[in-house]
Amino acid sequence: MRHNIEIENKCLITRLEYEKICAFYHDRSETIKQINVYYDDENQRVQALKAVLRDRILTDGNTLTFKIEIDDKLHEFEKNDCRLDDEEFLDLLAGYRVFPPFYKQGEMTTYRRLIELPYADLCLDENHYNDLIDYEIEYEIKSDKTCLNDFIDLLKKVDIIYRPNSLSKYQRFLRSL
Repeated sequence: MRHNIEIENKCLITRLEYEKICAFYHDRSETIKQINVYYDDENQRVQALKAVLRDRILTDGNTLTFKIEIDDKLHEFEKNDCRLDDEEFLDLLAGYRVFPPFYKQGEMTTYRRLIELPYADLCLDENHYNDLIDYEIEYEIKSDKTCLNDFIDLLKKVDIIYRPNSLSKYQRFLRSL
C-alpha cells in the first residue's frame, strides 16, 4: 500500500474556461475516463471523519483509496487492483474505526486530461455526477520547486483567474445528494 501526503491546488472553472485550457494543451494530453465510486460504512464513520473511501475504476484496473486529514495534511493511502475486502486495507480502516459492511454512496465519472509538467501534474477534469457536470483544474504538486504562484501564473497564460475552492470532488458529490 502506498502512503503519501497529497498537495494540490485546484480551481472550479466554467465550461468555456475548460475548453480554452484544453485547447492550449491539446497536443500534450490524453483523456482518461475514471469512475470514482464512493463508500461509507453503516455508521457513516467515513463522513464523520471527513475522510474519503473511494474506488477509482480505470480501463486497466482500479485503485482503492482512503484519504484523511491528519495534522492539517491530507494523507492518502492507495492500493492498486484492490477490493474492499482486502485484509491490508481493512486493517488500515479498522485503525480509524471504519468497519464493513460498506455501502455504495454513489459515483462520479471524470474525464481527465493529464498534462505532466516538470514539478506538477496538471489535471483538467470534466466531472459527471447526479445529473450535474462541473469543470475543475487540479495542480498536483510533485516537488517543492513549485507552488501556488506557479499555478496562478499558468492560469494567467490562458486568461483564467484563480478562484480557490475548498470543496473536493467527494464533498461536491455529497452536496449533490
